[in-house]
Amino acid sequence: MGRSHFRTAFTSSSCAEQCEKSNHIFYRLPFSFPDCWWDAKKIADNAVLFLGDHIEWQRETTYSLCMELYQLRTFLAVAEEKHLTRASERLFVSQPAVSAHIKALEKELGVKLFKRTAKGMELTREGQALKPKAEAVLVAARDLVYLARAMGDELVGNFRLGLNTDAEFLRLNALLSCMMGKHPRVAVTLLHSTSSRIAEQVAAGNWDAGFVFTPPSDPELAAMPLFGFRLYVAGSAAFRTDLEDATWPDLARLPWIWTTANCPYHRLVRTLFERHNISPSQVIEADSEAVVRSLVSAGKGVALLREDEVRTLGALDDLAVWPGEHFDVQAYFVYQLAREKDPLIQAVRHCVADMWRDAGVLDAPGQ
Repeated sequence: MGRSHFRTAFTSSSCAEQCEKSNHIFYRLPFSFPDCWWDAKKIADNAVLFLGDHIEWQRETTYSLCMELYQLRTFLAVAEEKHLTRASERLFVSQPAVSAHIKALEKELGVKLFKRTAKGMELTREGQALKPKAEAVLVAARDLVYLARAMGDELVGNFRLGLNTDAEFLRLNALLSCMMGKHPRVAVTLLHSTSSRIAEQVAAGNWDAGFVFTPPSDPELAAMPLFGFRLYVAGSAAFRTDLEDATWPDLARLPWIWTTANCPYHRLVRTLFERHNISPSQVIEADSEAVVRSLVSAGKGVALLREDEVRTLGALDDLAVWPGEHFDVQAYFVYQLAREKDPLIQAVRHCVADMWRDAGVLDAPGQ
């Protein structure tokens, strides 16, 4: 595979194995490639033909195209981010892999796509010209998949769904029942992470959709509002006296149990403390809401708990809740805006809407 520069002469007496087929003239080229037939009629616009006692042409051609869609995605990511590291973070691949994708694509196309500058990776003139073409190829490939899915009598595929909290709170059983009943040949893969991480994975195309607790900042993501809920500062009964009349400075002196920085709860608590120009004196950080609940029940500190968690833990244990403030949070279902017409997205979106319409925040699907 690669490029070939050739100048070939066929004479009526020596070379040319010639045949008539469907009014097209085919010439057998003296290459070592198996079955290397060229349709002279189709390549005439790119070849110089001299007709007479012999036929001669000179042409540079790519006779085998070996380009992958992931290489085009990498090309566009680097073009938009102007930096290999940022592109690798956006695509969730290593920087050497990004460099390898670009190098392979440049070799395949035979042009230099980028030049390194003090500001980062800049498109060359050729790269600028090819960028809209690459975008069009990816759009066409995506539309091809959507069209093929819509043609079938039954929807088939694999759907990667990001979950940012426990399945019961997200009504996952109802969602899976809906999908199994309406689209039994769609396999659903469940992936647990934080809201920000889910938004990143969906934006990068690694996951199809997900649940988040903050509206995504990425303009390429669509966010369907699902329901609102409240967060409360709560701790075990050991903290009842500390919480009863606590001010924000009082809360800062208590031990806190936080989720990791990627979780919106973490950002909310940090923002509230910063607003009062204080910070908690002791923090335990956990990467799971289940761990946070367990530590609260064990009396290790106070934390932000959802209202359903407050009810559940309050029924099982003697839970203390700070009466000062509560905090409103909105849940969303996010997916790529460009995939609005994807039958898989539409199918899951309809099931999600059916689950949450009784919460009074959803329009009918498709609106």
